[in-house]
Amino acid sequence: MCIDKTEAHFFGIGDWGGDGLNGQTWENPGKYNRRGGKVEGPDDFAQRYVARQMKKLAVSADPDFIINAGDNFYPGGIDNKCGPQQATAGADPTGQFGTVFETQYTGPGLDGKPWLSVLGNHDYGGISFEAGWDLQIFHTWHSNTWRMPAQFWSQNVQYSGFSVDVFMLESNFLDAKPVGADPGHNICQDGFQTNQDCWGLNLNSCFRHFQDSWHASLDMLEEGLKRSTADWKIINTHFPGSAIAGHRRIQELHSRYGFDLLFTGHTHYQVDGEDHGIPWIVSGGGGGVSSDTKPSITGHDTAYGFVDFTINKDYLKYDMHSWGGIEETGGHIIMKSKTLHRNATAADQPVFV
Repeated sequence: MCIDKTEAHFFGIGDWGGDGLNGQTWENPGKYNRRGGKVEGPDDFAQRYVARQMKKLAVSADPDFIINAGDNFYPGGIDNKCGPQQATAGADPTGQFGTVFETQYTGPGLDGKPWLSVLGNHDYGGISFEAGWDLQIFHTWHSNTWRMPAQFWSQNVQYSGFSVDVFMLESNFLDAKPVGADPGHNICQDGFQTNQDCWGLNLNSCFRHFQDSWHASLDMLEEGLKRSTADWKIINTHFPGSAIAGHRRIQELHSRYGFDLLFTGHTHYQVDGEDHGIPWIVSGGGGGVSSDTKPSITGHDTAYGFVDFTINKDYLKYDMHSWGGIEETGGHIIMKSKTLHRNATAADQPVFV
């Protein structure tokens, strides 16, 4: 991607894909009970409201791309079973791309902008590996916006005077457990009772497959960081920032080569932080599923929202937007802003191998 700008915007979102028309949120009553009840309105149509705020801001911000941290289709992914038949299934055999993605995120400033995407645990099936996750990959060749050519991959964005490398990692090993373990949070189960084989991923190989995929995506990351001349290096993956930053090899790669930000989801609200010197964002409040924290009726909360990034050669600023805003005036509610400066570990200093 080559873009003639010296300062630019991009958006970030995670856990956004609701289960109905009109941006309807998939309800999790257990979360309502734990957090003190449901809030009518935001808990019903959070995806719609977050998408509304994205579309409003896109008119003026003109984002160049969207970083998507996964859980794109709740509750159980694409409603076709994975496997080689998906290669010829067509662009949208279940209609979910149309109803959940395309109808929600269209308008001036968003039309035609690529979504740099990864898979979340619910995209595999939530309590199974058998949903049509591979159709999400194949959809890359049917769409001018959806971009997910593999389970893990990378994208370079070249601006005028600076560049960005975005590394999409496969981190669903964190919910891929031995058969029989933690049945409410384990994608290594035959949840649909189909005994499915998905390109060699089956019940017997599932645990090892996701372990191997995580390590292979880290190998890709290491090779990419070695070669990268980009000013900014961002990791996008599904599982939360603190869990990824806590991984020993991630810490080693950060120490050796340097990267600037982990962008993640899975936890269903918005929060940021830093672990082991690695800044991270969790933007899992895209509205596809009930938030882990209770929203307010005014929208002054971190339950649902998206992130607007402003980037140039010297700094990366992020604004964490709520789902709320004054519809008549096009207003926005920003719950937190922060500015990051380039990590100089590898960009400006020699690395001796």
